[in-house]
Amino acid sequence: MNQNQPARAIRAVCIAAMLVLTVATCSSADRITSPGTELTVGTWGGDMAGAIVNDTIAHIHIGCTFGDLPGPIALNADGRFTVDGNYTLRAFPVVLGPSLPAQFSGVVHGKTLTFAVAKLSARMFRMIDSLKTYAPTDADVTKVKETIIRGRETTTRTNGYWASNIASRDRNGEDIGGLLGAYDEMATGLTAKQIQDAAKLYFNLQRYVKVMLLPAAPTP
Repeated sequence: MNQNQPARAIRAVCIAAMLVLTVATCSSADRITSPGTELTVGTWGGDMAGAIVNDTIAHIHIGCTFGDLPGPIALNADGRFTVDGNYTLRAFPVVLGPSLPAQFSGVVHGKTLTFAVAKLSARMFRMIDSLKTYAPTDADVTKVKETIIRGRETTTRTNGYWASNIASRDRNGEDIGGLLGAYDEMATGLTAKQIQDAAKLYFNLQRYVKVMLLPAAPTP
């Protein structure tokens, strides 16, 4: 493992846990929801995203993140809704909290649902600033390390883990051997000071990119 790998690993852990997310996706259900009523109960599916809606809760998945908002979800006359809920930014290979307050907004057009997750930026910035100033507690670091190690023990039993990570390291010119004992040494040796230093080095709150992903235009 070269000298840059621990820093990249710490950076990856921090970025995965503190991603600022604004996403919209198209989904479809079995029947059309009429504006002015409620979001249709059932499963909505899209590209790398989906929603499972019932009478009391809606569970939203976007990539390896997820959130929940209370139901039923009322639509206004234009088919729009805005509902407060919570969102977890790291859900794979194991869930790493905390779950954060978030606002879900969306619109239904026929059988298409477009939604966005907002109100995470300010909370993320406060967490990053606190991390730079105070560093995580030893108890929090121990909990995260245990979660990472347990998750790794599970994922390393799958062929998909090795195939994707070997390909990624080969593509980035990184040592494939880092997937073995070197990674375990990094995880078990992670300290609060390392995490704080990584936050100071990589998280410049004056320089960041905010991205919105929109659904592709319908094929004529």
